Amino acid sequence: MTFSGNFLSTSGSSTWSCTDFAGKPEGWNMYIQTSNLTSEFSNIISWTNVLINHGSATMTAGNCSATNDSGNVEIYSQPHVLLAKESSSQGTICTIQTTDIQLQVNVPANQAPGTYVGTLTITLPSF
Repeated sequence: MTFSGNFLSTSGSSTWSCTDFAGKPEGWNMYIQTSNLTSEFSNIISWTNVLINHGSATMTAGNCSATNDSGNVEIYSQPHVLLAKESSSQGTICTIQTTDIQLQVNVPANQAPGTYVGTLTITLPSF
C-alpha cells in the first residue's frame, strides 16, 4: 500500500491517493482526525473548529469500488473516512483518490493571537 498527498503547500495538487497492492477482497478505510490547536501561551482553539472539505473518492487505477464522506465535515468527534475501498468477491489491486482537499480552521472572534499547532492523525489501512 502506498499513500501520496500534500495539502501543506499553497500551490500544486491537493489530491490524495491510496494504492492497494495486496489486492485482497476485504474493504478498507483511510481515516483522518484532528486534535485541539494550542498556542505557545497554552491558549486553545477547540478541535470542534477544524473542518475538512474534499471531493468524492474515485478509482483511478485497477478495478474496485470507492467511497468516502465528502463535503465540508467535522474531523474531531470521530475519525473521518477520507478514502474507502468497498469489499468485493474478487481481490483486485487498485488506486483510490480524492481531490480538492482543504482544511478549515474557524478562529473565534476573541481568540488570543499566537502560533497554534495541533496534530492531524491519518490512519492508513494495513495489508
